[in-house]
Amino acid sequence: MWGAEDGESGGFRFNFGGDAAAAAAKAPNPDVAARAPDADPKEGGHIAGVEVLASTVPEHSPTWKPETLELDPSTTVVKGAVTSADAANALSDADGSIDGNSDVVKGRYEGGFKLWECSVDLAKHLLKHADVGDGDDDDGVKLRGARVLELGCGHGVPGIVAALKGAAQVTLCDYNPEVLSTLAVPNVRANFTTDEERGKFAYLGGDWGDLDAHIEPGSFDLVLAAETIYSVDSYARHIRVLRRALRVGTGVALIAAKSYYFGVGGGVDAFRQAIERAHPDMEVQSVESFSDGASNVREILRVRYKRR
Repeated sequence: MWGAEDGESGGFRFNFGGDAAAAAAKAPNPDVAARAPDADPKEGGHIAGVEVLASTVPEHSPTWKPETLELDPSTTVVKGAVTSADAANALSDADGSIDGNSDVVKGRYEGGFKLWECSVDLAKHLLKHADVGDGDDDDGVKLRGARVLELGCGHGVPGIVAALKGAAQVTLCDYNPEVLSTLAVPNVRANFTTDEERGKFAYLGGDWGDLDAHIEPGSFDLVLAAETIYSVDSYARHIRVLRRALRVGTGVALIAAKSYYFGVGGGVDAFRQAIERAHPDMEVQSVESFSDGASNVREILRVRYKRR
């Protein structure tokens, strides 16, 4: 897998240039960053929103090599392993700026070919809490019959788990359409064999600010995201797409992230404050945390409209 040389949670670098790159280089912790949710059009990076049709993706790809990922004793999913060379080729990286050490290249690539540890956290959370109680309490996540959107999906593991647990429809969304065609679509095919099962999935690529035409307001029961809140500059667009997608009154978002992203300033508290300052009709709670006592604490946030 791309990045596996240092482990899934090992050190990696931005290729942003300017002050962002300098800040990341000075970070005191190798876990300095995560999935960049989208690029800033003002700074030259912008990929237009587009639906990626699974029917246009070849059934067999020589670059997709299967791996198994055990999430719990009873649940193993299949995912693809893509080398850095295959990823660069998929992205038409003629200048060589994308390599095995570049997980984010501002405006061009947002890390989707790597499986991030918070994505695994989120998938495991769904398995533990799917349809516990009535889905509206402090623990339960209502999945059976739900419409689910996964933002910054990459491999789409949380979205795949949602479908395994009974979601009626799952939309996988990544900044780079090539990630969807190279990884997400083949991953879904590897885990679901019938046309009916595969037909539950839809795929959207492009900048979050460009997805209005593809996301009907209030149409999703559950929004999932992992490693998407490292950059404070992206929060306005992140929150906007959450509010557009979530069903008013009952919709829930689960966002898996590190408590703090050293060197770049984002994290759980910053995201919570951004929502609560701008949108008093919403609430943010940490519903699970993961810590090994040595590396950065990881959390899962639940974002939803305040219950009346």
